[in-house]
Amino acid sequence: MGEERKVGLQIGSGNFALASFRVIGQFASAEVIRLSDGGGSHQQMPALIHFNQDVAEIGRGVKVKWVKMSENVYSPLKLLAEGREQVTVGKEDIPVEQLITRLVSELRDQAGLFGDFSRCSVAYPDYLTSEQLALLKSAVRVEIPELEDRHFVPASFSVLFDMQLHQARYNLGYHKFDFTSPRKLLILDTGENFTTASVFEVVETGQELEARYVAKPCSIRVGGKDFDIRFAEYLIDQAMLKGSLSEAELSAELRRQIQLEAEKVKRDLVEKMDAQVISTHMPPGKMTDLSVPVRIFGPSGKKILEQDVSKQEYDTAVFSCIAAIQEGTPCIFQAVSGSLNAAELRPGDIDEIILVGGTSRVHVLGQVLRHTFGKIPREFANPELASVRGASIYHDMVSSPLEMRF
Repeated sequence: MGEERKVGLQIGSGNFALASFRVIGQFASAEVIRLSDGGGSHQQMPALIHFNQDVAEIGRGVKVKWVKMSENVYSPLKLLAEGREQVTVGKEDIPVEQLITRLVSELRDQAGLFGDFSRCSVAYPDYLTSEQLALLKSAVRVEIPELEDRHFVPASFSVLFDMQLHQARYNLGYHKFDFTSPRKLLILDTGENFTTASVFEVVETGQELEARYVAKPCSIRVGGKDFDIRFAEYLIDQAMLKGSLSEAELSAELRRQIQLEAEKVKRDLVEKMDAQVISTHMPPGKMTDLSVPVRIFGPSGKKILEQDVSKQEYDTAVFSCIAAIQEGTPCIFQAVSGSLNAAELRPGDIDEIILVGGTSRVHVLGQVLRHTFGKIPREFANPELASVRGASIYHDMVSSPLEMRF
C-alpha cells in the first residue's frame, strides 16, 4: 500500500493552491502541487468563478475577465467574508456555499494525480467569522466529506508550521527560529483583497509545540488589487498630463486595461528587484534606480502612454495603500495598529515580523515595517504559498502522535 499523501489545501479570496508533504528518512519536504486547467500548469489558480450563461468557468483566464468584464465573475470567499449568502446568475439564485463547493471540485480535477485525495488539511483566511467558517467547512465537506474540524487551520497558524517550528521532526534547514523561550510574532498576510495582522506568542519545548493568539486577528479590505487600482490611477494622471488621454476617452474598458498594465508593472518591478538583490547582495532599501517600461495603447491603436516607471515612482504612487495619507482612508497599517492595540503591545514588544501573501512582494511594504518596528521583517520565498505549504505540514502533525496545542 502506498504512503498516504499529507495534502494541504489553501482557499483565499484571490487564489487557491495545493501542497504535498513527505518525510523520507531524516529529510522532509513540503512541495506545491502544480495545477493545470488545460492552459498550462501553475502553482496557484484564481479562486474565481465566471458564469457564461449556464456554464461555470474556473481557471487562469477568469482572472483577466475579473478585471476586463467583472460582471458574472465572483470570488466566493470574498462574497462569504462580505456576508453575501447568494448571487443571482440569470434567473437562478446560487448559494455562496455552492460556489465554494464548485471551486473545490474543480481543484480536484486540476490536481491530476492528486485529484483523488480524500483527506487533507485546509488553511482558511483568518478574517472569517465563526459563522462564515462554519459555512466554509460545510461547503468543502460536500467534496471531501471525511474532513473533521481538526483538519481546518487558520492561515496564520499554517504559516507558523511552514516556518518549521518543530526542528526535531521537520528539519528542512530554513526559517529556523529559537523558540525555547516565548516569543511574540506579528504575521502580516497581505493577499489579493484582504490584509490580516495576527500577533502570536509561540514556544517550543521538547516534543510540544505551543502557539496562541495574543489577541484576535485584525483585518482590513486592502490588498494587491488596491495597489493595482491606485497605480492605474497614477498612470491615467500621467497620460492626461501629457495630453495623450482625455476624460472623454477614458472608458471603463480602457480603465480596466490600464489596471492590468499596473499589475504587470508591480510584477516586473518585484522580479527585477529580486534579481538585483540576489545578484548583488544589496539590501532592497538601496534599490531606488530600477525602472520598467510601460506602454499603453487605446482601442483604436492610439498611444496613450509610453515611458519608464521607476521603483521610487511606484512606491510613491501606492504608498497610501500601506499608510493612510488622509485620515479615514483604508490602509494596511490599520490592520497592524489594530492588532497591536488589541494585544496591548507596542512595536518594541514584537520579536519577529513575518511577511506572507502575494502582495508582501512589494518591497516598500517591508521598508515601512522595518522603519516602524526597527527590525528587518522575515520574508518567505514564494510568500503567497506559505500557508498551503504549512497546511500540508499541519496535516502530518494532526495525523501523527506528536503532541501539539494551539
